[in-house]
Amino acid sequence: CNMLAERDAFIYHEAIVHPAAISAANPKTALVLGGGDGCVAAELLKHNTITLVDLVELDAGVVAICKEHFSDTNFNVFDNPKLALHITDALLFMQTSTVQYDLICLDLTDPDAGAAHSASLFTGEFFALCKAALNAGGALSLFAGSPFAHAQRFTETVAALKTGFKFAHPYFAHVPSYAMLCGFVVASDSVDIAAYDAAAVDAALASRQVAHCGFYNGATHVAMLAQPEYIRRLLADSINDKYEDKS
Repeated sequence: CNMLAERDAFIYHEAIVHPAAISAANPKTALVLGGGDGCVAAELLKHNTITLVDLVELDAGVVAICKEHFSDTNFNVFDNPKLALHITDALLFMQTSTVQYDLICLDLTDPDAGAAHSASLFTGEFFALCKAALNAGGALSLFAGSPFAHAQRFTETVAALKTGFKFAHPYFAHVPSYAMLCGFVVASDSVDIAAYDAAAVDAALASRQVAHCGFYNGATHVAMLAQPEYIRRLLADSINDKYEDKS
């Protein structure tokens, strides 16, 4: 499975981080589950409000390889004193940690990729653990699969998040290396990424001193929330199926 490409990694990582981060008020602490390449952590640390990022990665080998070969892509993030690296299982970490965060980002392996370790992390039960670890005003962001290539996983993930959170907005970005439209979700009881127009996003980016973005800005924030008709129908059908009386 293709996981990371230097040429377009910025699209995925900016998309998974910045809509939630820029919409949250003054986020200071963040948790990344997965993301051993360091790229999501690097995007979070572009925000001058962030004082701590806990990065939880299962495979120390991923970190070692990315330290050696992808330092330009992750901005040497592993040398940043604001980053705390934890080599452990994400589920175990969430079950035992008592730390609260303003932002939680799930940068996980695909749950349906062979003998995946991450299937248990795409459930309502796990999302509830994440919600419990969020501060008031916090937000959860994640890659939910492609609405075209992984329609069932995408719709089930969105449905689970809509059940557990007041706001659960899916949004989309095309990543050439993955050859598909990627679907993301920001879920929160207070952060509504759809409430921000392009001017507000650009102003917030300037205020936070977020630099070196290659994809994300106010215009792309708004554009990513637009839903093609096939995705509208896909989401509507999944809701109807969920609540249909099958007796």
